[in-house]
Amino acid sequence: MLDAGAANPSQLADTVGMTRGAVSKLIERLCRKNMTARSVLEGDRRYQTVELTAEGK
Repeated sequence: MLDAGAANPSQLADTVGMTRGAVSKLIERLCRKNMTARSVLEGDRRYQTVELTAEGK
């Protein structure tokens, strides 16, 4: 994620070999620590991207 920039949770799950549910929980914990930021596609909340914040890098 550091090199690739923003990614969606499914891509991250495939890359790291985790389930989508586990990745979702991990992203939530990292968001609470201000290490990642989520972006939601306007008009379709099902599509999100996640990227590292400056603190997460």
